[in-house]
Amino acid sequence: MHGWINDWKKGGNVRHRARQARQPIPWRGGVQAQQVCHWGHGRRWFEVGRVIDQDNNQQTRSRGEEGDQADSEHKTAMHFFKSIHDDDEHAFESEANGTIQNVNDKWEAEAWLNRCGWPRHLEGIDPNQLRALLQPIGDDEPVLQRMWEVFEQVLDDAYDATVRECYPGTAELFEIARKEVHITTAKPFQGLMEPDAWERYKSRWKQLLCIWKRYQSWNAGDVSSEDGESSHSDSSDTSSTDGDDSSSSPSAIHDDIGRRPPYKMTIRQEEAWKAFNHGITQVVTGTDIRGRYTHERLHRSCLDTVVQFLDHPFKSGNHYDSIIISALAVMGLDEGGGWVPVTNYTPVYSAVIKVARYLVLYQSILERLVLQSKINSSRVDLIDPL
Repeated sequence: MHGWINDWKKGGNVRHRARQARQPIPWRGGVQAQQVCHWGHGRRWFEVGRVIDQDNNQQTRSRGEEGDQADSEHKTAMHFFKSIHDDDEHAFESEANGTIQNVNDKWEAEAWLNRCGWPRHLEGIDPNQLRALLQPIGDDEPVLQRMWEVFEQVLDDAYDATVRECYPGTAELFEIARKEVHITTAKPFQGLMEPDAWERYKSRWKQLLCIWKRYQSWNAGDVSSEDGESSHSDSSDTSSTDGDDSSSSPSAIHDDIGRRPPYKMTIRQEEAWKAFNHGITQVVTGTDIRGRYTHERLHRSCLDTVVQFLDHPFKSGNHYDSIIISALAVMGLDEGGGWVPVTNYTPVYSAVIKVARYLVLYQSILERLVLQSKINSSRVDLIDPL
């Protein structure tokens, strides 16, 4: 027992005793309590809060000390919450900056990633370095700037030629719209597009070109050592772009970046890309003294290179050997972290596929014009041999 006895007795001068200090009491005042219910064990009171302003007789510290303690408690609380925020931010950045990991889960998002195979293709590569490939063309990339100028002109010419030369009923329109080799489509390829849609479609191919060119700044040595075979793109990059890699790569990409995505060019793709890249470099650096790389030559070299990229045989069964499909995997990275949702990425496929059809049609039109010119020349020679 606490042995406490109430010193207030009945009678006497109550006002006088109220002004005097009372003896300590064995309970706390100013406590807020609550009941669960009004019957049984629920009738017991339990503490839910305290009143800050207590009676002066029960205060053990002065107001100044309470203010100092409040400031100290406030600083402690702020430090505590800041440490939690810093830990969460550090964990988030660590996860975002970590290398890409393969996924193996049954959830819908992971099922989409498993089906497209992006994590498998880009596994172990820093996603921040991959996102740097998607950055807009910088002022320190003159070769890439000139490449896009030529490529954009090729795309516009391909669109104009398709609309002008391929009228409704043209055989090429049915062939290019074919989805399977043994099935002839009933509807021809629709060439007309809205101007704003065409600009959006071209922007997707601009990203592809940026990725292809910036791939050269990556150290591809790990790819050949892992696969046990050499990649044709390695020899092309080292032999033709020794002087322009540093000027055509964004500042976010460094020489010690590590291995790049393991795509593989064919011999023809390597030769076509090497010729196009070398011609653009000669023009930009002013070393084309003889003027061999005219606008028409660069124009056709660009078209042939892209068509060669589209004509990629899948002998090993790995679709990501194609430099186009490899770049499409990089375009699947979201700017804010993670992967682009499937609903947001399908327009990318639509843009790439449709523009590819324009390019193939354009090349067939040019080849047909060249063949007709040769036939007409041979006829003239037969009629007038002199």
